[in-house]
Amino acid sequence: MREPIYQRSLKKALQLVLHHKILWIFGVLSLLLGQLGWNNFIGSLTIFSNEEASFSSYFLAIPWSNIWTGSNIFWSLWLTLVLVTISVLVILLAVVSEGALIAAATSWYKGVKEIKIDESWQKGVKHFKRLLVVHVSKKFLLVSLLVIVNSTINNLTPTKGVFETTMLVLVVMTGILLALAIATIGIFAAGYVVEREISILDSVKKASILFKEHILVSLELSLLLLAIQMGVVLLFMAASTWFLLPFVSFTIIGGFTGSTTFIMTGLMSSVILFFVVAALVGGILNAFATAAWMYMFMKMDHEGVGSSILHLLRFKRD
Repeated sequence: MREPIYQRSLKKALQLVLHHKILWIFGVLSLLLGQLGWNNFIGSLTIFSNEEASFSSYFLAIPWSNIWTGSNIFWSLWLTLVLVTISVLVILLAVVSEGALIAAATSWYKGVKEIKIDESWQKGVKHFKRLLVVHVSKKFLLVSLLVIVNSTINNLTPTKGVFETTMLVLVVMTGILLALAIATIGIFAAGYVVEREISILDSVKKASILFKEHILVSLELSLLLLAIQMGVVLLFMAASTWFLLPFVSFTIIGGFTGSTTFIMTGLMSSVILFFVVAALVGGILNAFATAAWMYMFMKMDHEGVGSSILHLLRFKRD
């Protein structure tokens, strides 16, 4: 009987995340990098498909001419120093946390029952530079691809002819497949960096070969994780009305007392509660997805994994 590989990967990832709740923090911290992956590429493509976009749409645009003038220079230097320091700290924490997640997941799948968080963290620190290069390269390629696909869509859309419509479909499908390749190779390369401790070039080469041999499997897992994430997001949105409870409660008190302080306190409480829970849910989903990918990565690398779609087609044909 064929092993239910996807069911097992999701089950083991869920067990890992539930058994080691400290990984939720790593998941939240690694989210600070901005998870521009395959799923996010599709979402961004949908959002920007009707307007012209450039690199400035995805990176911070700063009015330098207004900042570096007159008496603003001193405060601008101070603000720049603070922002750079915070940015470096955030990047350090995020990249190391991503490495720690990968290290913890691979250790768990190799049979380690109790993950040593300090050892996982040290592995993240050890491979910080290579993981940073992998992540920055992946994000740059995805943003570049997003800009190119978006520009092409805007050039094809106005005429709405048969040829343009066909080309539009081909461009979108090609962009999505290329985004899948970039994101998946980035995930596998990070796995090789942390687990195998090899150079960046060797990691990317091996990751490219692994993806080439498991294109359909990567697509199937990506779609499965996308469906899970969408389900969780919908549930979160449905439950989001509960976050208004502090605001409603303090507003009622403010109505009786005539104090706007209670209303503002309730509003701030609801906003803070919303973002804290959203960050926690995002961190758990991120840790879960990373764990699922690492299980599949190790199975692919050691044994190879067959596509469920191809298996189903062969079964029906036979």
